[in-house]
Amino acid sequence: MKTWTNDHDTVVADDLVEVRSILERLAGCPVGFEPSEWEECDEGESLTIWCNADGHPGEPHAPGNSKVTKTIGEWARQEGQGFLCSTEY
Repeated sequence: MKTWTNDHDTVVADDLVEVRSILERLAGCPVGFEPSEWEECDEGESLTIWCNADGHPGEPHAPGNSKVTKTIGEWARQEGQGFLCSTEY
């Protein structure tokens, strides 16, 4: 399992075909997708995500939520395949 980013969204997926599929399931419709805008993340790089009390990604600034920093590899193993986070919300 790899982690991919377009500098806004971060997705855990095996490849870019799967990234697109995950984004389309999340949106509920086809999405504009340019593979050249996505790059594989370095799994040793740190990533800080707003998390709810159980330690999973949650709404920023929601009551009881706080920022948690782990490596990208740790986040991918914890959360598994799917949408991980976004800088957009």
